[in-house]
Amino acid sequence: MISISKIAELINGQVEGNSDLLIEDICELNGGNKQCISFIAHDKYAHFYADSKSDAVIVGMNTNLPESTKTIIRVDNPPLAFNKVTELFRPKLISEVGIHDSAVISSSASIGENVSIGPNVVIENHVNISDNVYIGSNTTIGRNSTIGDNSCIMTNVTVYHDVNIGSHVHIDSGTAVGADGFGIVTHEGIHHRTSHTGTVEIEDHVAIGTNCCIDRGTINCTRIGEHSKLDNMIQISHNAMIGKGCIIAGQSGVAGSTVLGNYVIMAGQSGVVGHIEVGDNCVIATNTLVTKTLKAGSFVSGIPARDHLKRKKQEAVINQLPELLKRVRALEQELDKIKKG
Repeated sequence: MISISKIAELINGQVEGNSDLLIEDICELNGGNKQCISFIAHDKYAHFYADSKSDAVIVGMNTNLPESTKTIIRVDNPPLAFNKVTELFRPKLISEVGIHDSAVISSSASIGENVSIGPNVVIENHVNISDNVYIGSNTTIGRNSTIGDNSCIMTNVTVYHDVNIGSHVHIDSGTAVGADGFGIVTHEGIHHRTSHTGTVEIEDHVAIGTNCCIDRGTINCTRIGEHSKLDNMIQISHNAMIGKGCIIAGQSGVAGSTVLGNYVIMAGQSGVVGHIEVGDNCVIATNTLVTKTLKAGSFVSGIPARDHLKRKKQEAVINQLPELLKRVRALEQELDKIKKG
């Protein structure tokens, strides 16, 4: 168990209530459990507070709550604070430090300190693995690749040759990094695959979900910028450049040679065609296809992508068309009567 005072110290929070209260786990606010701590991500969820069974709740500095026997910790950013608390009770799943007997590691590979390498891992020639790295079972790290310190490569990941992975990177199961891109040259009715001699650069603090494909550059590199977060089942094509702090939700894709600026958000099942640029801080809504360059700060939706607010107004007009058509037909009938006199 961990005391409220210790938790408050960790998240730089202000305690209101029993600072000696012992907490044994985390829980959801809606329902909750005794001796557990929850959080209110946004004031719109505050109505769950009164009936929650949780003994402690992390809230915003200005969140108004009814009187209660619960202990609260006020912080500037409740979701971020709760994430830190979660790590206290749900430590990262890392195997014991060491190399499993079944791992196949090239004699030319460089392995840092406090590294965990699981069963059936293959590490090829001239791979460089830094300190405190975790590599899960059945994962392959191709020749001349590098993995920065404190990175976590989960089970059944394929990292191809000449891939550079930064520090504090997390790659989930089933993901392939550095496969050849979808380059095709057609001659006399025959399609030929394009050779890819480029690399992939994954910068620090990037997280990549399960079953993603990050293709290598044709000649230069494909890059994922620092602190970017990718959901599951995402395609990043050859030569794409993803800026820092981007968020890309599931089943989305970025076509070849496209540049995403910093802090771009792509919602689920959205796509960007190749050879265009998406400016900083753009938001691409769910099920949107971007077909042309977007200026910084754009918020687009639909197929093809259009300004979201303008599109909503256009659709409001479109929804009125059936009624307008009825009125036009009625007017035409009245006009015919007048003409027939």
